[in-house]
Amino acid sequence: MKHMPTVVREYFEADQANDVDALNRIFSHSAIVDDENTLHNGIVEIRTWWLAVKEKYHHFLEPFEVSSAGHISTVLTQVRGNFPNSPVTLKFQFTLENSKVIKLRIY
Repeated sequence: MKHMPTVVREYFEADQANDVDALNRIFSHSAIVDDENTLHNGIVEIRTWWLAVKEKYHHFLEPFEVSSAGHISTVLTQVRGNFPNSPVTLKFQFTLENSKVIKLRIY
């Protein structure tokens, strides 16, 4: 797998470890997450979203391919969990600035 930026790797490590506090290190204070056609603005909403998704789906993320262009890294990820058609492959598109995630789009 191509080199994954440190902050992106830290996101997947935090997810695996259920480390919600790591989100403060990973995301900028005004970051945006776009998941399931819903925007989550700022670190407080992102933490709430992250905890709700973990509780609802009990998922496991397995990144397997990375591509980067400028400040954007896209990670193809196999997602397994408590949802129909599991596992599925989703794209996690990270926009980075100053070693922080300023936007995460999951599709």
